[in-house]
Amino acid sequence: MSQLYEIQKQLDSIRMSLLIFSQSLFNKYMEKALSEMSLIDHLTGSFNRCYLDNYAGNLLSLSNREQKKIAFVKVGIDQFRAVIDEFDYEIGDKVLKVLAKTLKESIRESDLVIKISDDEFLVILLNIINEDNAILISQKLIDNFSKKEVIINEQTKQTLMKTICSGVSIYPDNATSLDEIIKKSDIALYEARNKGRSQVFLFSEEVTNTIDFF
Repeated sequence: MSQLYEIQKQLDSIRMSLLIFSQSLFNKYMEKALSEMSLIDHLTGSFNRCYLDNYAGNLLSLSNREQKKIAFVKVGIDQFRAVIDEFDYEIGDKVLKVLAKTLKESIRESDLVIKISDDEFLVILLNIINEDNAILISQKLIDNFSKKEVIINEQTKQTLMKTICSGVSIYPDNATSLDEIIKKSDIALYEARNKGRSQVFLFSEEVTNTIDFF
């Protein structure tokens, strides 16, 4: 009888230990999930600005060690405000989701898609061969998205097709810090948009020094 009692005590102790262990595992899982949520844009499933600010700098260090270039491609939707004005924010969200999906499908798994503002994304192309290769991929992003149809009305099957522009900067050719290289891609996107729809612009000190932003 005493032996049975001892076994019962051990079982109770084991159950308690497992309960504590499982709770600990659950807490760890929740911490990881919450951490990942804070780095992911809830609408598009892309990385967000928080991820860029906290982790993208590591890519530059890796690039320096391996002596390889990185292309920063800033992508913006042409006349996105017109979508909101003509339809509504729900349709605008649909456009953003389709764009994010298209960008991810158009690049390698090792590359990154980051949503950095309401209608702009940053595509980071790792281990890029040269600027020509970056322009080629940027044009691919533009071409692929131009073929996508966004459903406006499920009943009438009305669709909307949009275009994007992209501005390209190359690390470390154009800048040696994360803030500066992103700024250069932003300048390049501004110039691409000045040229019209579905345009690519590669950052150049000579050309952009003449740009009037105001």
